[in-house]
Amino acid sequence: MSKLNLWIKNLLTILLLFCSLQGRSNDIYGENDQMNTNVVEQSFDVNDATQQYLDTLSKDQKERSDAYFEGGYWLLLWAVLIDLLIAWLFLAKGLSYRIKKMATKITGKTNLQNFIYITFYTIISYVLLYPWTLYKDFFREHNYDLSNQSWGQWMGDELIGLILFTLFGSALFMCLYIAIRKAERTWWLWGSGITFIFLIIIMFISPVFINPLFNEYKPLEEGPVKESILSMARANGVPVDNVYMFNASKQSDRISAKSEWYGKHYSDFIER
Repeated sequence: MSKLNLWIKNLLTILLLFCSLQGRSNDIYGENDQMNTNVVEQSFDVNDATQQYLDTLSKDQKERSDAYFEGGYWLLLWAVLIDLLIAWLFLAKGLSYRIKKMATKITGKTNLQNFIYITFYTIISYVLLYPWTLYKDFFREHNYDLSNQSWGQWMGDELIGLILFTLFGSALFMCLYIAIRKAERTWWLWGSGITFIFLIIIMFISPVFINPLFNEYKPLEEGPVKESILSMARANGVPVDNVYMFNASKQSDRISAKSEWYGKHYSDFIER
């Protein structure tokens, strides 16, 4: 229990230190760009800009948009039911037992057995779910003119995502099972900490190692667009040091932007 208390104290110390440093960064950048914030607030109104964009849409486009998002709510319900069906197939039809038996033949180490089991569970689940995934993420997206990928391009991204999810997911669940066996009553605390650490690791490596597997990222050229983005971000307490651009239209016609944090700085990404 003393080790657990020490671990919790260390985690809280790290979180407090992070918040303190983040607050200091916000103060520095906020002071430098406060004047730019006032200019942005006076010249740009989010609600007006949104309404102006909506006014450019036809009645048919609005109805298609509503149908897409309302249908998405039903997809969430169907996804839960289908996941339950897949879990039932593993238990009722002996798939789970066969995978476990195969894992025990490959190695006698419990941790590796769990890793192998989750790996095969993930892959087999993906195969069983493939018709649903194909409809939801490929045919439906094309039906609403939101996807620009051919089946081969889409499948390539799917396989990359499957490999990454299998590797990280299997490692995570292996660690969680170790926590369940070792910590017993306090396994949920250790499990939460392990999950938190995995999320931090993924957050750090995604901009550099994972995202480039799907798109090519290039620094945005110097100019008024880049300066406006950096100024607006810093004025709102986001310590941005660069802006990158990638061609998201290769996959989709959606319009969006995002910010990611790693190390000391944030980076803004705009999609073309």
